[in-house]
Amino acid sequence: MKNSIIILNPAYYLRNDIHRAIIGTFEFPDMGTGHYVPHFLYSIHPFIAQLLSFFSSNNGKPLEQIKNEIACFFQLSIEQVTGIIQPMINNNSPLIKEFNGNKMVLPAYLLISSDKTRKETYSPNDFIIEGDIDLSTVRLYRPIHAVLELTMRCLTDCIYCYADKRGHGNDYLPTDTAIRFIKDAKKNRFVDIEINGGEVMMHPGIDSILKELAYCGYYSLISTKIPLQEDKIAFLKKIGMTRVQLSLDSLNSTKTSTLLNVDKNYLSKLRQTMQLLDQYEFNWQINTVLTKHNCNIKDVQEQIIEISNYSHLKGIKFTPVGYPMYKDAHAFEDLHPSVEQISSVREYLNSVTLGKPSYWLVMADEERADNYKCKKWETFEQRSLCTANQKAFNVLPDGQVTICEELYWNPHFIIGDINQNSIMEIWNSEKAKNLFFVQNDYFSNQSNCYSCNKLRDCRLNKGVCWKMVIMAYGDEHWDYPDPRCPEAPIPYNKFYV
Repeated sequence: MKNSIIILNPAYYLRNDIHRAIIGTFEFPDMGTGHYVPHFLYSIHPFIAQLLSFFSSNNGKPLEQIKNEIACFFQLSIEQVTGIIQPMINNNSPLIKEFNGNKMVLPAYLLISSDKTRKETYSPNDFIIEGDIDLSTVRLYRPIHAVLELTMRCLTDCIYCYADKRGHGNDYLPTDTAIRFIKDAKKNRFVDIEINGGEVMMHPGIDSILKELAYCGYYSLISTKIPLQEDKIAFLKKIGMTRVQLSLDSLNSTKTSTLLNVDKNYLSKLRQTMQLLDQYEFNWQINTVLTKHNCNIKDVQEQIIEISNYSHLKGIKFTPVGYPMYKDAHAFEDLHPSVEQISSVREYLNSVTLGKPSYWLVMADEERADNYKCKKWETFEQRSLCTANQKAFNVLPDGQVTICEELYWNPHFIIGDINQNSIMEIWNSEKAKNLFFVQNDYFSNQSNCYSCNKLRDCRLNKGVCWKMVIMAYGDEHWDYPDPRCPEAPIPYNKFYV
């Protein structure tokens, strides 16, 4: 390995987080078939980030040369440097480090032998930290991710729509405001920016916004229900925006019309778009929302047969319909498939996947009643980390900022306005901090959180899903416990099967 080219895995990024460094995984790593740990994010000592920065250059330095540079920078011997970095090279499991009683985790496949190039390089000077080192606070000192809700406009009128369009159906974020925010996010070293809606391709300035995103290195996934014409696809290809997700719920035109409220020509136009995306070699995928109308083997099988004709389709994600918070209270009951329907489709997909097709077939988990009726502490403690207000925020079409895309204009979660506040002013606002570093007296005495002695550990670590709280108990009880918590009451609303 003496003359090997070893680089920091291109799937991972480093950031200076004011009182520490962080290491994480890019949302869409450009890695081919390389190994990496998805959705990774951890605080590390800045010295480790400085060391790793020596492996971020793309000029192909031999390992021995890098060792010499590290030894010179840290005033260490070559033997000491070798002992530090050897476990990091081609490691197939995470590495655990410790500093002042705080655990640091480094991901598997950290330093790899590769001829790949990185899209980002770093200098040791990027990770000079003044003041105390903090490796315990979960919330980042500066955000690294944002979702721009560009518009609430839509071409379709999906019967399962989860968006809050009440009074906002024609809203869109002004183009110059969106571009100004993207530039500011770039200066603040955001890792990525998502675009969402509504239907992003109906924004009047979408071409200019996409150009700015691409110029700043944010190659966002474009999720759309619009049948795209060839000129638009050629434009996207030219600027490098080749990640597209199409919504396709059924190949049955009658069902498609029922689900999306579109005309009979919609499906044929969408097929033309699929053919063009493949022709232009896009990295494209399909999302299918499963309702009682299309959650069956016949519909799913038709889609799988159809996609076998495409060379560049990456896969299909099947998602059981979620609880539409901003629709009629009975909408979910009228839409969701039965447990039997979901189980039969899942079994079928598992059988197809055994054949190892060239594309992936994924089925998201549905919300099951047991998660909310037979609750246990050990299960609750294994929940996923909520990244809302932990590393990210969402910009609404009028410029107001909320912590979660599905909370929209709920006033309890608005933490700023990009028309009036800078990114760091929003992130450090009293409202944002109070929501994350929440105290017992923040809650009403009707909430079990008001007197819970586990609140600090619960909220300051993995947090809770505020959206799920409102789904379960209604907006008037937004401060109730997460419905998965053993101290939470049985949900008032049925959002599970």
